[in-house]
Amino acid sequence: MSTPPFRAFAGLVAALACNLVWGLMPIYWRALQKIPAAQLVCQRIFWSCLTLALLLAGLGKLKGVAALLRNGKKVAALALCSLLLCLNWYLYIHLVNAGQLLETGFGLFLTPLCAALLAVVVLRRRLDLAQCLALVLGLAGIICHPKISGALPWAAVGLAVCGALYGILRAVMQVEILPGLLLEMLLALPFAGAALIYFQLDGTLIFSAGNMANGLLMSTSGLVTVIPLLLLAFATPRLKMHLLGRAQFIAPCMAIAIGISLVGEQFHIAHFISFTLVCCALAVYGVNEIRREYPAPRSAG
Repeated sequence: MSTPPFRAFAGLVAALACNLVWGLMPIYWRALQKIPAAQLVCQRIFWSCLTLALLLAGLGKLKGVAALLRNGKKVAALALCSLLLCLNWYLYIHLVNAGQLLETGFGLFLTPLCAALLAVVVLRRRLDLAQCLALVLGLAGIICHPKISGALPWAAVGLAVCGALYGILRAVMQVEILPGLLLEMLLALPFAGAALIYFQLDGTLIFSAGNMANGLLMSTSGLVTVIPLLLLAFATPRLKMHLLGRAQFIAPCMAIAIGISLVGEQFHIAHFISFTLVCCALAVYGVNEIRREYPAPRSAG
């Protein structure tokens, strides 16, 4: 059944807005770069938990979270998702605040290719020729990087693997985005709270970094986390999957642009070759997805 034009347009606007917010996220976290990444993640868990609880209570959807808590298998799976998400957040914030936005963009570009590879390993899906070619090009982009620059982009690869594994687990579970995220944050909250208490007792806890404005900015991290997910939840049922996937390339492109223009990173030959190979892989993968979604009509003869 075809999607009505206005419904599809609303979904496209929401998907673009979601990815624009994600694309601007480096500027937000750079404003808090005086605070260690581990503390930022712990604070983000707390404020996201509070924001989601208030939002879902207002929408009358807390019963959905309670229902999830009664399902032991889903709680265990969401605990693993929580770990992967927190690792993803830590690597992302660490890269951004270390001024390595080119590596951040590289990791975000690699995520869909890692998801395709992990789908073969975890879900035992078969790849066609185009998908195999895309993965070969993507792996070549990773392998060429240390050959030229002398160092493998471990943090970028870790960012991609964590993001891909998280996406696959959430897709298999078929849990609503926001109730699932709230339960993930509730599962992580005791560990985040314990870590913050430890930092406080150790005398290393930083909340405002000497500036109350930073403290207020940190308290909005829950909103910064939830708003794009609300937009994504709105867009997903209204938009074709290939369009939703293509919109996700906005954030890594913006990360690279911010890295070069605002942070002053140098775009070296290693970056050029690696990004070219990965972009070719994504182009092959994307065209193949479109061909699958819109197969050529068979001849009547």
